[in-house]
Amino acid sequence: MTESVEKSGESSKKVLAELFWLSVVGLFFELLVIRWMGTEVRACSIYKNFPLIACYVGLGFGFMKDSGKEKWFKLFPVFLLLLVVALTTSDWTGLAYIMAPSTSTSISSTWWDGYHPPENAISDTNTYIIVSLISFFLLIITVALTFAGIGERLGRLFNELKPLEAYSVNLVGSAVGIFLFSILSFLGMPPFIWILVGSLPAVWVLRRHKVSIAVLLTCIVVPLVVPARGMTYTDAARTECKTMWSPYHRVDMGPLFYTIGEGENARKIQVGQTISVNKGYFQQPLNLSKEFLADAGNPQRITDFVFDQYEFPYYFIKPKKVLILGAGTGNDVAAALRNGAEQVDAVEIDPLMAELGKKIHPEKPYDSPKVRVFVDDARAYLRKTNEKYDLVLTGFLDSHTVAGNSLSVRLDDYVYTVDGMQSAMEHLNPGGLYSICYCATEDFLKRRMIENLRVACDRAKVDKPLGLLKKETMVFHFLSPVTGSMKEKVPGLEAMGYENISDADSEGIKPSTDDWPYLYLKPTDGIDPVYLIVNIIVLALAWMWCGRSIRSNNSAGRWQLFFLGSAFLLLELSIIDRMALIFGTVWIVNSVCIFAVLLAIILANMLVLKKPGVFKPDILYTLLFLSILAIYFMPLEIASSLGMFLGGSLAAAISVIPIFVAGLIFSGSFSSEKQPAVGLAFNMFGAVIGGLLEYSATYTGIRGLLLIAFGLYAISFACLKIKKQKQEPEPVTE
Repeated sequence: MTESVEKSGESSKKVLAELFWLSVVGLFFELLVIRWMGTEVRACSIYKNFPLIACYVGLGFGFMKDSGKEKWFKLFPVFLLLLVVALTTSDWTGLAYIMAPSTSTSISSTWWDGYHPPENAISDTNTYIIVSLISFFLLIITVALTFAGIGERLGRLFNELKPLEAYSVNLVGSAVGIFLFSILSFLGMPPFIWILVGSLPAVWVLRRHKVSIAVLLTCIVVPLVVPARGMTYTDAARTECKTMWSPYHRVDMGPLFYTIGEGENARKIQVGQTISVNKGYFQQPLNLSKEFLADAGNPQRITDFVFDQYEFPYYFIKPKKVLILGAGTGNDVAAALRNGAEQVDAVEIDPLMAELGKKIHPEKPYDSPKVRVFVDDARAYLRKTNEKYDLVLTGFLDSHTVAGNSLSVRLDDYVYTVDGMQSAMEHLNPGGLYSICYCATEDFLKRRMIENLRVACDRAKVDKPLGLLKKETMVFHFLSPVTGSMKEKVPGLEAMGYENISDADSEGIKPSTDDWPYLYLKPTDGIDPVYLIVNIIVLALAWMWCGRSIRSNNSAGRWQLFFLGSAFLLLELSIIDRMALIFGTVWIVNSVCIFAVLLAIILANMLVLKKPGVFKPDILYTLLFLSILAIYFMPLEIASSLGMFLGGSLAAAISVIPIFVAGLIFSGSFSSEKQPAVGLAFNMFGAVIGGLLEYSATYTGIRGLLLIAFGLYAISFACLKIKKQKQEPEPVTE
């Protein structure tokens, strides 16, 4: 009997070890898929919630399909290989440029780039839409099937252990997976390294399936053998393209040449580099020095370009102290130095862009002793510093990606909110100038931008801003506060081809704020039809796969887990977003927030394990509701009024309370689940609904997600009451 117990204990340890490493693999590849799809498929760089939802659908499907044969688990590397091939060849197939699953967001997506389309490029709009949607759903289905195998094996391991014991190991493994991928992102590692690192534990969990291991190892090789086709917009740049990875972007860079003279006297000179991120044009580190332009003959087109894009603010002011938000590789910094600035503070969120500026910018602006470089989020820097400036400049600040893994808030959205503009103006010296230079591809963008600045000026009790648009271009400038001497200079600019758009109509334009930061969201009447259709199809696919299993395993207790899952995802997203606003949208803040959420859940689970039955659901739900309302009514200004450390710490402490309490509720309910895999499946499907509902923030504001989460938690509480009243037995899986 002792020998039997020892064997049982040894077997349990093996199950726990496999559960741990499979949890590492699951979370690691989930982050890998979300990150990689966002860099290789333009639409997914903004709509990251769809890859996340696909992961949840696949995991839930796998949890439900524990048949003991592990057919989906063995196929995990096969579907992963299909996904790897699709992403590595996205430039060649056109997958990179499919239409975004929405008509309300401004995102440049056309079938192949307009500079180098293949002969068979799709030009018909209706065909493009149909092909885009089909491609999008095939991609989403492939993601779901990839994670179905992980879910199948995880479900079987959960069923061999006590629910909370298995859940604890799963949470710790997930935390390790997040940590590993965060480190690789920080180090700027490419996708084949991601797959290599993720495959190490995956090989062990697949050790009984040799063919599956061979397919998994093939996934590592594919990114190495498929030639890159970087979006760098010139033939020279394409042939000499270099691809790099930052914590935010895939970065493609190549040389940029300019032709001087005509006919036999024509010659090409390199003026700098051209850079694209996530398959879209980003910036060009250029040599615009007076010496270089004189050598080039000072062509009018280039001198106009220099003034329009970099030296426009200096027409109005000769600042000694300049702050540049979104400094990139240094063009704006170089312009400030050329115009006599004695101190230039350059804030850039992407460490790779700052590093490239130091290494490859022809004018070497970051080498100047007058320049200080801060790798930080622009809003976070403004919160931290007490410095005042003669000129605060945002120059063509456009991030091309969102701040986290789901909420469709771009990295630059908070810079351009009414609150962000007001914060920038608060850092001006008397007589100082706040200048925005931007390239608007659509009319509503410049109308929202100037409406935001009007509201910010009204709050600051200064005159309405000055807006100027260069005719026959998409470049515009907004300036505030406006002085009489500035107004006197406007006719001179009009003679240079500028149009005064200070009185541009903003009717029907909703100003973006810290609670509703969606600068790029088009004004629409009602619900976005394409996004609604996509959501319905995603739900239909999920129900087609799992509806029968859900119906056959239906119970009030499991519906409680379902609504706990949907509410928790919204709660987590809204809180992470608030923390990003306080501490900055830098990648480390997002990673730390996710770690903090996991830590709170782990602690809650450990407490329920050690003190089962102590935490009463009625009391916990009351605390949960009160804490959600406290966050909803807690003003974000706390962080500003009390300082970054004290105010931020207080906001973070209050924000983590509902996460911790929700963790206690889930662990308490999950502990009584007779079939843990089925319970987790319901929880995952609930998270799918939460992921789809997050887009409602574009209507309600981000704080509104808290109220939706409040309602979903109320439904889960009702399900718990029904379960207790019926004292229903848990159904047995077919």
